[in-house]
Amino acid sequence: MVTISKAAEKAKVPAITVVHLILGGFLDCLVRLVGQEGIGALLVDPEEVKLQKEVVTVGMSSMEAFSNLKIPKKVGWRLVDQHEPIVDLAVMEITGADQNHKIRRFDPASVARFKATFTTPARLAEQYDLQVGEVVGRLKRSGARPVFSKVEVGVDLYRVTDLREEIFT
Repeated sequence: MVTISKAAEKAKVPAITVVHLILGGFLDCLVRLVGQEGIGALLVDPEEVKLQKEVVTVGMSSMEAFSNLKIPKKVGWRLVDQHEPIVDLAVMEITGADQNHKIRRFDPASVARFKATFTTPARLAEQYDLQVGEVVGRLKRSGARPVFSKVEVGVDLYRVTDLREEIFT
């Protein structure tokens, strides 16, 4: 039995994955050291973590998905929670023995579809090797309107098909 961080290291997963395994009830071998408090007092079997990790690591984590899309986590969840029919970001909910702990993971195909359908000034700046401020200025001058505004969701999101390439070249 080892600490969460050591189990994560041995299983080659982030420590949060081990925490999800614990909270979801996926691990049978879990002990707490007497006289110690906090997460550091928990010990798990690294072999069990290795066996169970595949259950909770299907698809992409929210951090992976939103980082790939170059949108803040708060914006990503707002899109999923409030605009799911339009953005079509498919979220899988994984539950274990403890039905109260849900692990939300993203379908990589839906993330790829979103990325092909929508873009942000930050992604456009990277794509065309421009500063974000320059991209924003060009978008305004061209009359392009975001599908979702910064006021609405926290970042301007544009439909890729609505943008002409000559705006940025």
